Amino acid sequence: MLSFGSFRYLRRRFNNIPTCPELETIMRAIRNGIILVLLLGIAGLAEAKRTEFLVNLENNTILTSSGKPPSIEAVAQAIRAAGASQAYPWTASGGDSGVLQLTTLVRNKHTVVVNVTFDTKTYGIRYASSINMNYKNKAGIGKEIIHPFYNDWVALLKQGIDAELQKL
Repeated sequence: MLSFGSFRYLRRRFNNIPTCPELETIMRAIRNGIILVLLLGIAGLAEAKRTEFLVNLENNTILTSSGKPPSIEAVAQAIRAAGASQAYPWTASGGDSGVLQLTTLVRNKHTVVVNVTFDTKTYGIRYASSINMNYKNKAGIGKEIIHPFYNDWVALLKQGIDAELQKL
């Protein structure tokens, strides 16, 4: 395929190819259009990776080393301890009637709030709100999307809670 540079080369080399400003303008426009389409495609792929489906971790079984069901207060304390021990600590508020609200601030940029519901047999971690996490509720498909790190941070929180509950 001949490109804009090829015409210039041929014109210099053989000096018998007539100049055609209209053709050069068309070639330049086509090249710029292709570059634009490629850049938009790359930007679209980058945006697609910046979000993923939000995962709520519900109905997690509480397992203790003693095998006995813990008290509600012990479960609340284990959840608080697990949140505080994370790389990005979660601060707990509430605790009445088996619900704790945990909040974390990551790199002074991202804020995530989750509600942890619990009883003596199970617990669940459910998204409550966030700041700077690209959260969107896609009503058309019935799914929520969010920054991919959210699911990672919540999975680490769950692992911490499981470890603290195992100590009971």
